[in-house]
Amino acid sequence: MKHFPIFLIVVLLLASCNQYDQPDGYGIFHNLEWTISADADGKVTDLKAEEGTLLSRGEVVGHIDTTMLMLQRNNLISQMAALRATMPKEAIQIEAYTSEKDALVKELERVRNLVASGSLDSKKMEQTEDKISILESRIEAARAQLKQQSASVLAQIEVLASQKHLIDEQIRRCTIYSPEDGIVVTKYLNEHEYVLIGRPIFKLARTDKMLFKCWLDGATLTKIKLGDSVTVVTDGPDGTLIKHQGNVSYISEHSEYAPNHIQTRDNRTRLVYMVKVDVPNDGTLRAGLPAELHL
Repeated sequence: MKHFPIFLIVVLLLASCNQYDQPDGYGIFHNLEWTISADADGKVTDLKAEEGTLLSRGEVVGHIDTTMLMLQRNNLISQMAALRATMPKEAIQIEAYTSEKDALVKELERVRNLVASGSLDSKKMEQTEDKISILESRIEAARAQLKQQSASVLAQIEVLASQKHLIDEQIRRCTIYSPEDGIVVTKYLNEHEYVLIGRPIFKLARTDKMLFKCWLDGATLTKIKLGDSVTVVTDGPDGTLIKHQGNVSYISEHSEYAPNHIQTRDNRTRLVYMVKVDVPNDGTLRAGLPAELHL
């Protein structure tokens, strides 16, 4: 009876080991990657994206030649400046009418005083008022014409400004940025090579997180749901096992046959479901590393 507790502990340990030796799924680690492609056509003037280079989010990695775009931009700026110089000057063109009107207003005041004193009849006053009214109409017509001319010039300037904004955006896209923090895993071209829009320039992988893809049968799949915390086990030195905690980020809705590169202990012909697990990378995980999933 004294040995019963020891025997029970041994049994529990063996049961625990046996349970641990039975993974719920097998899979491989993958990088979380972005393929950075060109947003503009042209020759790559500089590119600092050697494989293994660590990049920060927003860091400038290289440039695509903008010589022709800058020439187009400068040409548009010159055209806008020339159009602004043709803007009609309202003060100069209306000044003559305004001066004549001011003189008539003074004359009208003098005539009114004479009419009030009886030295002059009211006909002269009416004629002066008519002249002022005609001048006011001419001033309004001149202002309307100037406004129309100005609107036409401004419309042309606005068209050129829109073209300049388009050129500015194209120039901005000639700068190659890193969209996230990561490490360059593949470089697709070098400096002085010509690139077209959409052509890959380099591939960037996250360094702080890995994606573990595994395959589970239907019965095991019922044990997990999105967001669950699971354990991913990799081989360590000297036959040891290393545990990594992760969270389920994807569960396939469709079954498939187990991929050939997955070394399962069961028959490969059975249908399984792909599951993705986000696992923080402590520096020991690499793409292509096989691992086991334990729920």
